[in-house]
Amino acid sequence: MASSNFPFLEGNSINRPFMFNGEGYHYWKTRMQILIEAIDLNIWDAIEVGPFIPTKVVGNVIIEKPREEWNDDERRKVQYNLKAKNIITSALGMDEFFRVSNCKNAKEMWDTLQVTYEGTTDVKRSRINTLIHEYEMFRMFQYETIEDMQKRFTCIVNHLASLGKIFPNEDPINKVLRCLSRQWQPKVTAIAESRNLTNMSLATLFGKLQQHEMELMRLHHHEENDIKRKGITLRTSSSFIQEESDKEDLTETEEDDDDFRLFVKRFNKFLRNKRNKRKSNINTKKKEEDSSLAPSCYESNQPWHMRSDYLVFERRIEKSDKRNLKEKKEKKA
Repeated sequence: MASSNFPFLEGNSINRPFMFNGEGYHYWKTRMQILIEAIDLNIWDAIEVGPFIPTKVVGNVIIEKPREEWNDDERRKVQYNLKAKNIITSALGMDEFFRVSNCKNAKEMWDTLQVTYEGTTDVKRSRINTLIHEYEMFRMFQYETIEDMQKRFTCIVNHLASLGKIFPNEDPINKVLRCLSRQWQPKVTAIAESRNLTNMSLATLFGKLQQHEMELMRLHHHEENDIKRKGITLRTSSSFIQEESDKEDLTETEEDDDDFRLFVKRFNKFLRNKRNKRKSNINTKKKEEDSSLAPSCYESNQPWHMRSDYLVFERRIEKSDKRNLKEKKEKKA
């Protein structure tokens, strides 16, 4: 029994046939052929060609020889068919066993299963045409690995081979190279120019493609690491630049605030001066209006100048003139 921690399961016995219950016929068919050929090629010939029947000639007529007349070599050849029947029936479930239990020889059993699960010649031809169409339209999917593509491609090729459609070795090689995506074209060109595709096996081609895929993944991993490092450096420099920019913005904001306060102060002063000037103009205009409405003297043309005030003013002028005249005379004497 395999350990649960072991990554691989136990394989089938090399001496015990693989059980078939109606599913995976092509897989079972291939496994059975390998097993029977490994046991004895004569047994596989009995399945593929048919059983050996001992005969004898009686009166220019070939008839089947009775069992009691068989020699040792004939018994050994007949035994191949019996061994083949035993191997086939040992590998079938109950439903499949009853399907072939009435067959007389191993070839009839094998052909019955083949017709049941592969169909008649027309059905087989239809399946071959469908698989050939899948083969011709085969393309590598986006983001698909070489391993996954290999599984899909070999499944189609092996299924066609089990139905009797065998491709020359160069055809699958060229098909795989043509179905690769654009990023594989340099490798495709290198493979096509470096080696003879006729002598290259399909497994060798997929091995080279997987090797190139690993190299591409390594380069992609390095590029991602470089981008991450550059991103960290860029974020660090960006944060430093942002800090310096914030400091400059703060300084510029303070300077702008000082300028704005000075502007507001001057503007307020301007408004006060304008307001005061407006008040002064209003007062002056009011005085002029008041003076224009007040009665004025007809001699001095002064508002509210009474005649009595004018006589007093005239006397003062006369006294001033007399005083000036007296001073002039005293200076002359």
